Amino acid sequence: MSLVDKYGAAWEGFCHSLESDRLSHAYMIVGSPRGIAQAFALDVLRALFGRDEANTGIRFRDLASTRSYPDVMWIEPQSKGRFIKVEEIRALNARIHQTSYSGGWKAGVIQYADRMNENAQNAFLKTLEEPPGKSVLLLLTDTPQSLLPTIFSRCQKIVLAREQIQLDETVQTRLRDFLRGGFSPDPLGTMQFANGLSSLLGEVRKSIEEEDVGGEDEDESTVKARQAARELEVRGEMMRFVLRWQRDILLASRNLDQDVLHNPGDAEAIRKQAATLDPVQALRRVEAIDEVMRLLGRNVRLETAFEYALNPYVLAKSAKSGAADVIQM
Repeated sequence: MSLVDKYGAAWEGFCHSLESDRLSHAYMIVGSPRGIAQAFALDVLRALFGRDEANTGIRFRDLASTRSYPDVMWIEPQSKGRFIKVEEIRALNARIHQTSYSGGWKAGVIQYADRMNENAQNAFLKTLEEPPGKSVLLLLTDTPQSLLPTIFSRCQKIVLAREQIQLDETVQTRLRDFLRGGFSPDPLGTMQFANGLSSLLGEVRKSIEEEDVGGEDEDESTVKARQAARELEVRGEMMRFVLRWQRDILLASRNLDQDVLHNPGDAEAIRKQAATLDPVQALRRVEAIDEVMRLLGRNVRLETAFEYALNPYVLAKSAKSGAADVIQM
């Protein structure tokens, strides 16, 4: 598959800018930071650094080799609070202003750019306002509205919408109703929430099986594999919906305006749930759902993933670690 087939007009636009020597100094790549957005960023790096000076071969092929390449700096949430701190952005700013080791391009990649706390975002603005030559900054995020408007306006957007899976209207309605009910901040409430979500996923699975009965020439294993792939897609989008809901609760716990919410139509329900939590507790829920999604990617059962990720939050909900990140977020 060609990169144009993979990314469509987004890749054509980037290549046109590269060939005409009119690259933007910063791109906001909207998509999964560990999925299609990361893949796009890697292909951008290959286009910039992909061949040595003699043009004899590929300089790097995968994410691991770019991590050690001196002219590419990767940043992602590392702290216990799962936010990107100002010190990390200052290090990026310093590196991007230094001379390139290869004499060519320098690049900085920020995975989950929306996780920069407020101090980090303000520090990052300095580089956006005075970008050095032959440098490109790539911000990977699936929630661009969480970034400061001043950052948003200074980046060229590449929206990889083709990756997005639209939930069936009935499923989305059921999921919204389910989330409006919230859950109690105790182990029993946690498991009731996980069981309810698992039950909804079971209904989705049944619906997929009923809709896709396969063709006459298809064997059962092919049909089952396609159904399973579709179920994983829908489950992933459902979990992203849950994550966005929990992020809204975090924003509401900090009394931010309704227009920054992912689900402004549910602002009343979100604010009621936020009123039962302080910002650190709300952050813990965001972290927990993030961890659930990571565990699901490793084929852990949903109930087990929730039990592992959410119960530690319940037992240590008063933990002080991460509080500063919430305040600075």
